[in-house]
Amino acid sequence: MAKSSHSKLIVIKLVLMAILFVIIISGISLYVYPKSQKGSFYSPNVENNITSNAKEHYIRLADNYLDDDDLSKLYKIDNAEDLLKKFNEELNEQYDFYEITFQAFQSLNALEIDDKFFKKYGKKKETIKNQKIKINGTLRYVSSLNTIQVNQRAYDKFLSNISEGRGFQDQDFLFDEKSIPVILGHDYKEYYHIGDIFELNYLETDRKMEVIGFFKEDIALRIDDIEYMLNTYICSPYFQIKKSPSTNAERIFQLRYYLEKNQGFIQYTIQNTDDYMTDETMILKDREEAVKKRAAQFGLDYTILMYPSEIILIDNNKN
Repeated sequence: MAKSSHSKLIVIKLVLMAILFVIIISGISLYVYPKSQKGSFYSPNVENNITSNAKEHYIRLADNYLDDDDLSKLYKIDNAEDLLKKFNEELNEQYDFYEITFQAFQSLNALEIDDKFFKKYGKKKETIKNQKIKINGTLRYVSSLNTIQVNQRAYDKFLSNISEGRGFQDQDFLFDEKSIPVILGHDYKEYYHIGDIFELNYLETDRKMEVIGFFKEDIALRIDDIEYMLNTYICSPYFQIKKSPSTNAERIFQLRYYLEKNQGFIQYTIQNTDDYMTDETMILKDREEAVKKRAAQFGLDYTILMYPSEIILIDNNKN
C-alpha cells in the first residue's frame, strides 16, 4: 500500500509539473505574440501602432534629403518644384494619401496670449515665444505656434468637426496669394472672431490668415502614441500650387512646401487572418518598392517608414 501511494504521488507530481510547464510556455507565447480580440496574432513591435480590430492602417512617406548638401543638390535641378508637384499628384491619384504635418506658423509680432498656444520643442518642452530677432534691420518678436496642415482627404476624414463658421471647401485647397483660410482651435475664441485677418510667417514667407471657423471643443487627433489636442491649434489647408514661381523666393517656398506636403501617409487595408503579419509585411514591401521606383523616375529620393501607424480622431465630448 505504501509503495502504491508513493507511486500515485509521483504520478500526481509529474502531472502537476506538466501542467505548470504548459502554463509557462503558454504565458511566454502570449507575451511574444499577444492575441487580438479577433484571434489573429501580431508582433509586439507594432502592438502600439495597430488596434486589434482596426482594418485601416497607415505608412508614412519620408524623403532622403537629410542635410544641406542633399537639399542643395535637389534645389540645383532646374524644374525640381515641378517634379515634386507631379510626384504629389500621383501619390494622391494612386493611393489614399493623407497629408498631415505640423510645420509651425510663426508670428513676427509680440503676442500676448496664453503659453498653451506656443509649440513645444524637444524633451524639455521649450517654446519660441517673443524672441527678439533683427530681420532685415527691423527688430521682430518671433513666436512659433501650434499648427497642423491637412489635405482635403485628411480634413474630410478626421477634422470636419466645426462649432462655428465653416470648414474647408474645395476652393480652399487651391493656392490664393491674397490669404490662407484657417480654422482655429476652440480656445482661440478668446482672441479672434470669424472674418479676422492676421499675418503669420510660413516657411519664411509672410502670409495673411483669414479665420473661417473654429473647431469643436476638446477634439484631438492621435497619431500613434501622440495626441494633438486641437483647442490650441491653427489648421491650414494643404493647397495645390498650380502657378510656376516667378522669383527665386517663390521657388524656394514651393520647394520647401512640397517637401513637407509629400511626407504624408498612405492608407492600406488588411484583413485579420492567420497570415496577418505576412500579408502586412508584403504590403509594406510592395508600397516601399513602388514609392522608391516612381520617385526615382522623377529624379527624387523617397522611401516609406517601415512600420504601421494609427491615426484616429478623439472627440472628448462623446461619452
